[in-house]
Amino acid sequence: MKRSAVSFAGAIVLILCLASFSGCGSSSSSIQTPPASITSFTASTATITTGASITLTGVFANGTGVITPGNLSVSSGLAVSVTPTATTTYTLTVTPSS
Repeated sequence: MKRSAVSFAGAIVLILCLASFSGCGSSSSSIQTPPASITSFTASTATITTGASITLTGVFANGTGVITPGNLSVSSGLAVSVTPTATTTYTLTVTPSS
């Protein structure tokens, strides 16, 4: 699992996480699926006040994205709004399509 962390001053920590699969079974097909990849995971602002909302945007390819906590299903390039009540670590996990 590949991880990268981006830390924002005291309020938000973002982590990128690629789920990988190996040994998913044998297949006689010669079609190769490109690996999942994460280009970026950003917050609309570095710091917020308690109860304020921010947006998180993940840009990724060849997989399904989920932001935790909250198990928020996300589409690449589309922002989702969150309202943390304390310093929070958000993780974007992209699971390969195949």
